[in-house]
Amino acid sequence: MNVKEILMDNFIKYLEEIKIAASPQPGFFSLSTNPPFTNVDEKQITAPKGAPLFVLFPVTDTYSSENFLADLKEQLVARGHLYSDHIAANILVFYQMLRSTELRMNSKQLWMHTMATCWTSCEVHQVYPMHLEVDANFQPIRLKTIEICRFDSARLKKEIEDNTKSDFHKRNLLDFEDNKARLSFRRQTTSFQLFNYERLIRKFGLADVERVLARYFDALAFELGKQFWNDFEQEQEISVAMGAAFYDPKIYKDYGLGSGVLVTVFSRVKNKLGGWVVPIKTYVESLSYSSQLAGDKVSELVSFYNESCDELTGFTYVLGLLVKGVAGANKALFDNKVDEAFLSFWITLDTILNDDDLEARSNLLKNRIAALIWYPKGTKHTAEYFRISELYTKRSAYVHAGESITRSEAIEMRNICQIIYNIVLTMHVRAINVRNVSLAQWYESIDELASVGRLPTRISKELLNEVGLIERNA
Repeated sequence: MNVKEILMDNFIKYLEEIKIAASPQPGFFSLSTNPPFTNVDEKQITAPKGAPLFVLFPVTDTYSSENFLADLKEQLVARGHLYSDHIAANILVFYQMLRSTELRMNSKQLWMHTMATCWTSCEVHQVYPMHLEVDANFQPIRLKTIEICRFDSARLKKEIEDNTKSDFHKRNLLDFEDNKARLSFRRQTTSFQLFNYERLIRKFGLADVERVLARYFDALAFELGKQFWNDFEQEQEISVAMGAAFYDPKIYKDYGLGSGVLVTVFSRVKNKLGGWVVPIKTYVESLSYSSQLAGDKVSELVSFYNESCDELTGFTYVLGLLVKGVAGANKALFDNKVDEAFLSFWITLDTILNDDDLEARSNLLKNRIAALIWYPKGTKHTAEYFRISELYTKRSAYVHAGESITRSEAIEMRNICQIIYNIVLTMHVRAINVRNVSLAQWYESIDELASVGRLPTRISKELLNEVGLIERNA
């Protein structure tokens, strides 16, 4: 067998061990069919949707659930289908339903047949109407795929009536007489690839399939919604550069200005069930600042900074760069722009700890960071150097290949910056009081500490003091 056949065999063997259950079970990695949002329309055609199902992935030492989902993503994307873990969970539920009825084929034959034949196309219409009035002089703005325009309730109502069996338009905001005076963001209708659920309906009946399909369309709409808001922000770069106002998604979506609902209509599906409507309340009901330090600690640091910032020393400029860079990175982190925050933390450290010599810059930077943080963390220079090297590799993979960053990695960089900020502030205050402390001497001491830290020798308290890790009388 070639490599491709071996990988497919691993995939099928793992697929045969996957179970579907009504709740998570011990010993399995569980993935819900329900995406992480609330307050969507709970009635589609005949009945409220049932509770979400859980896909149970076996825990193995070789081919893991991560390997399986990565392979499944590759197959779905190759079919032109949208991917998320929750979408994948719903596809696996569909497959298991077919598996229970298709006894003439083995698992591999059924999976290959499903991937080859169980697909159809539809059209997707997305609109975000808000309770915000526009005046008579308002002019629509057409971006690349999204339009900032008056809400055309008649158009959306017709789209739902003609192409779906949903009565959403009768139960919600589409019958207001003055809707054309309200603001909306609308995506141009696009073609879309769907799992062809008509086969499921023939075998199981509409009522049973509808409850399963509701979660599938919710997962699709949730992922399309994320794309909608990302595209909306990116596409505005051109219009704003040309003089248009910036419609900040943070205000209109997260903070719920106008309390809009993103309505996604899947229409013109060629089967008996027809299309689907998924309205999603996009705004948050609370804000979480889980990345923030404790309030008393922040107050202490702010007070310490404010008491010393009026005096100029050789460390003043470095301190200013740190404050500005870390503030920008933390704003991105609170805005859930994890990749941007991670890179901003690295750029800040690169700016203050690297010199102008281009040779071996990354090694110099990593050694200086490790030298500054190992003592406050109670570890060793070598251990911190290896960890910093791993984080630097993540930075390079993000910059050059677009690989994503986890939130925990961004927070780890934030904590490193916080340690170094405290050291720089200590050196700044020391330079105010002693006067003979220079920035150049500090860099030399850091490099000396890095060199000594790599050796199995005792490090003097005098050197630790020169770097700002301890006070003279410690």
